[in-house]
Amino acid sequence: MFNRRSAFLALAALLTAAGSVSAQDKKVGLTMGYPSSFGVVWHVNDKVALRPELSLAGGSSETNGSGFNGESDTTAVSVGISALFYLNTADKLRTYVSPRFTYAHSTSEQDLSSVTNSSSKSTTNATAGQGSFGAQYYVSNRFAVFGELGFGFSSTEGTSSLTTTKGSATAWGTRSAVGIIFYP
Repeated sequence: MFNRRSAFLALAALLTAAGSVSAQDKKVGLTMGYPSSFGVVWHVNDKVALRPELSLAGGSSETNGSGFNGESDTTAVSVGISALFYLNTADKLRTYVSPRFTYAHSTSEQDLSSVTNSSSKSTTNATAGQGSFGAQYYVSNRFAVFGELGFGFSSTEGTSSLTTTKGSATAWGTRSAVGIIFYP
């Protein structure tokens, strides 16, 4: 089961691994992208790179109304990995194709004690696969920007303790992403 402590430990492990590898080899960079994620890019060789990433989110809300009071807390973590296969290089611009795999887990807890004298917990697990075409431009030796456009699919399963139901869904669609890479 996921909790905030696990998220911080995963983040610390990711950043520690990036720091120790980059001290030995300048082929490792730190990435930040949109949709929101951060990670590491490791250039295995001139033609292939791996980009593991992590995304964290959380929130809480409170609702007060006539005869109804409710509270909700939500946490979510997503991990992913992309393989970048570089096609060609033109000056400071490199193009690539990239298969990507992600796994996401979210938990939501609602306190409905003022109405039903109960609480509810929902969990959702999702896996997704995408394929993208991307370009990476080196602004300097230590800084690059990238953009991607592609297509993907996802499969989601969820449960709720309030209704004791299970659900599943599949989806497909386009994907775009932009980001930066810093090489320490």
